[in-house]
Amino acid sequence: GDLEARVLRAVWALARPATAREVHELVVVEHVVSQLTTITVLNRLVAKRVLQRSKSGDRIHFAARLSE
Repeated sequence: GDLEARVLRAVWALARPATAREVHELVVVEHVVSQLTTITVLNRLVAKRVLQRSKSGDRIHFAARLSE
């Protein structure tokens, strides 16, 4: 959907593994959405194998599996 595309573009724009908060800060500029909704979309994209999730310390980072 549209929100999934916005989240994916934000991950690509960061060009590195990023936390949900970092992704949300970019998404919320264009589309008013809660941080929890952003996290849900990030996890949905992981389930669809578009993003990968990794843990570094106590934080979870998301990165694109595919280039733009």
